[in-house]
Amino acid sequence: MIKKERLEKYILIIYFVIEITLYLSFLIIDLFFNSSFNNVSSLIKYSTIIINLLFLIILSIFNFKIEKIIVIFAFIFTSISDYFLLFKSDNNSFLIGLITFNIVQLIYFFRFHFLYFSLKNFLLSLILRIIFIISIILIIYFLLPSFYSLLNILALIYFINLIFNFLDPIINDFKNRKNQFLAIGFFLFILCDINVGIINALFYNDIISFLMRFFYLPSQVFLFYSANMDDKHIKNSQ
Repeated sequence: MIKKERLEKYILIIYFVIEITLYLSFLIIDLFFNSSFNNVSSLIKYSTIIINLLFLIILSIFNFKIEKIIVIFAFIFTSISDYFLLFKSDNNSFLIGLITFNIVQLIYFFRFHFLYFSLKNFLLSLILRIIFIISIILIIYFLLPSFYSLLNILALIYFINLIFNFLDPIINDFKNRKNQFLAIGFFLFILCDINVGIINALFYNDIISFLMRFFYLPSQVFLFYSANMDDKHIKNSQ
C-alpha cells in the first residue's frame, strides 16, 4: 500500500505536469494563433485555476490543514474573478472581478498572519494598509478628481493589499522557505497586474497582454505549492 506522503508527491507531480502542459499550450496559442483560437486560449487559462482548486481540495483530503482550507477559499474567489475577467467584457463584470480579487488578497493576508499567530505583526500590517489606502484615496479625490471612480479605487485597494502581501513574508523571516515561495508568488502576481494596469489605463499591446498571462499562472502555482509545504517550513514569529 502506498504511503500517504508518497501519494501526495505523486499527486503533486501530476499537478505540475498538467499545469506546465496547459501553460505552454496557451502561451503558444497566444503567441502564434491568438486571433484564431482566442476562446480556446481563454478556456485553457481558466482551467488552470480550476485545476489549482481541485488539486488543493484533493491534497487537503490526504493531509488536512487549516491553511489549505483558507487557500481553497482564495482559489474559489480567484476562479470567480477569472470567470468574469476572461469571459465577460462589460463594466459590471469587471467590477465583480475586482471585488472578488480584493477578497482574494484579504484571504491571503489573513492566511499569512494565521500561520504566525502574531497579533503585533497582524495589527501593524493592517494599520499600514489602512493608512496607505486612505492616503491614496484622499490624494486622488483632491488632486486627481477625474481618476476618482469606484473601479479605480477598488483597483488601488487591491494593488496596495497585493504589495503588502508581497512584503509581509519578506519582512517576517524571509529565510523561511514558505515565505520565500509566498514572496515569489506575490512578486509574479505584481508583475502580472502591472501589465493589466498598463492595458487598462494606458494602451493595449499584444506583448503586454502576453506578459500578463506569462506571469499570472506561475504566481498561482507558487501560492498553491506554498500551501502544500510541510509544517516544518513554518516558523512562529512571535
